[in-house]
Amino acid sequence: MSASAALRRLWRAGIQGNAPFPAVAFAPSGEWIVAGTQTGTGTGHSLGQLTVLDRHSGTVLRQIGDDWQIVDVAVSPDSRWLATSEFHNHPGGPDGPRVRVLDAETFAPRCQFTGTLDDRSSQLLGFTPDGGSVVAQLVAFGSPSARAYRFDVATGRELWRRELRLINQMAFSGDARTVAVAFADGIAILDTDSGAVVRQLGSLPEIRRIAHSPDNRRIVGGAADGTLHAFDAASGAPLWTVQRITEHDESVVRVAISADSRWVAAHRTVSIPDAHGVPGMLTVHDLDRGTLRFPPVELGFFGDLAYSPTLRHVAVNLPLGWPAPPAPANGISVIDARTGRPHVVSANGAGLLAFSPDGTTLATGGEPFIDLYDVGIEVSRLEITADPAALAMSDGGTPVVAVADDTPAVTVFAARTGVTLAKQPIPGAVTGVAFADGGQAVAVSSTTGVRLFSIIGDRFWTVEALGPVNALAAVGPAGASLAVAAGKSVRLLNSADGTGRWTAPSAHPQTVTRVAANADGTRIATACADHRTRVLDAAIGAELFAVAGDGAVRALAFAPTTTLLATGNDDGTVIVIDAVAGVERGRTRRLFGVSRLAFSVDATLLAVAWDDNTVAVLDLTAAGEPPAVRVIDCGAPISLLAVNPADRSVAVVTSGSSTVTVHDTASGLELARVLHPRPVRAMAFSRDGTLLATASDDHVVRITTSGLPPATP
Repeated sequence: MSASAALRRLWRAGIQGNAPFPAVAFAPSGEWIVAGTQTGTGTGHSLGQLTVLDRHSGTVLRQIGDDWQIVDVAVSPDSRWLATSEFHNHPGGPDGPRVRVLDAETFAPRCQFTGTLDDRSSQLLGFTPDGGSVVAQLVAFGSPSARAYRFDVATGRELWRRELRLINQMAFSGDARTVAVAFADGIAILDTDSGAVVRQLGSLPEIRRIAHSPDNRRIVGGAADGTLHAFDAASGAPLWTVQRITEHDESVVRVAISADSRWVAAHRTVSIPDAHGVPGMLTVHDLDRGTLRFPPVELGFFGDLAYSPTLRHVAVNLPLGWPAPPAPANGISVIDARTGRPHVVSANGAGLLAFSPDGTTLATGGEPFIDLYDVGIEVSRLEITADPAALAMSDGGTPVVAVADDTPAVTVFAARTGVTLAKQPIPGAVTGVAFADGGQAVAVSSTTGVRLFSIIGDRFWTVEALGPVNALAAVGPAGASLAVAAGKSVRLLNSADGTGRWTAPSAHPQTVTRVAANADGTRIATACADHRTRVLDAAIGAELFAVAGDGAVRALAFAPTTTLLATGNDDGTVIVIDAVAGVERGRTRRLFGVSRLAFSVDATLLAVAWDDNTVAVLDLTAAGEPPAVRVIDCGAPISLLAVNPADRSVAVVTSGSSTVTVHDTASGLELARVLHPRPVRAMAFSRDGTLLATASDDHVVRITTSGLPPATP
């Protein structure tokens, strides 16, 4: 998005409520949004309303209201329960706060817990990760003390309570074993199970807001005097303190930590003499050192703060109405988290904010409505009817995606619009998909042979006499030929009609498991079960040379624009070869097998996935054994690996994971996350690197922006 771009509003849904702004939360499933409202009628009678809306359309799915005003809402991790923090001040009625847990589908009450303080409840509550209990803070307005509670969802029974002076905010650790509490005398760390104070960090100014990093390692507190403090979560030792950013009086009113536990965003109010209103300022700091990621961003009024789970955005609302105008315009400011560049959206009376679990949309509570905005990550999507089996994106022109599923069938669609261009049933299980004829046709290999169909027109052919096909690759710049591995043989087929281009197949001593072709189509590489990688002359099919390892060949890749070939074996050997000159360019070995390989577009870097759950980025410009310029610890076996052609960032998916993580090869930092509800089975970058196609077990193919920073205007 450019600096002047505005977010696209997907829908607006009206709800009852006029003061203050509604509380908003997404279900972890991502399928619905819950909003809780307060309504002041001017007669002293207070009303609250709970509304559940469909995330995709904004349709009200269910709604209830009563005499209790709703201050905050939370959803259990399994999306089964709703928790509400409420208060009541009906004349003659029972004043005070309460917390309720309701069935998210029916609104049937599960349990209710009423506090002992008598005026109002705070906006602080949350479920434990197992959904079995709720931790809440109840506070009397104007009282010098407040209580933190944990109660059982099944019975409403109080499990523990802890009284502290003026609790401002609470935050779970990433594993939810502790709760960090910001209060008037500093920070207290409570054991979630017992409520016991594990440690207390004193000698601090009043901490207004607090955040706990998802990796459990850091706690950050924002103070009333504008200072920001970071601590080691295990020991309580101070790590750094950031003083006020300006010479004016400041107060930190919101803090949020990124999902990768690398950055902390702070929203400050700044008092400036002779200025109207209370201007706000956003800063993003390195969580380890406290240094600024980019210069402070001036935002005008202060409001709610949310850090996107994709790592790409920080959202701040800018409500209008206090103090009286003249004042900065209200709305939502969505900041690029890497550059600090804002994208401002006008939204009358924007209130609390919530990113969807996948980070593609942003919900805002206004009066009296809920808005949902597209933040510009997802470009298009296509629903398929079964689990994905293979995916490819065309090399040139308008990007087109071909996806095979287990029905089995192959669907072709335009990446930027999601418009379906073709769909073909495929007998047998699909083993590979490739674009041919300059992207105008799609070739598919399966257990029953090879098929090709044109995207425009009705050209179609099939070759079934080959038997089960193990691998397929387009050959030549326009894909005029197809290299096909079936059994112990490799054939080169004419993309026009499926006829063989060689006088005889290239015979191998054992099963051929993989096949690849270099950029100009002069060389074909094969991986054989005899532990050898062979390079064939694409013109005649003759073997030119072979390299051997001590284990099976598990990965094979040609550089996109040069003659370099990389092969990886399960004995841990990676060999880089000039496939035209027949010269070995480099070799490295580790005591872990190689599962995936991917070149940068300029062939200066090679990403290697090892069986110790790491990705090493090798420098191919160095003489001899290529050194690793970056090692990325992925924490689980790597199932997918790709290098962005545009910026050489590395995209990784681990086994069973629903997240694509995109890493900068220079710094190792995560640039972006692409989140899915189910495990990701396939992915591919567009040729220009701006788009990423992913196929997930939720039977949806998504086209998203790749995470590149916006261009400088």
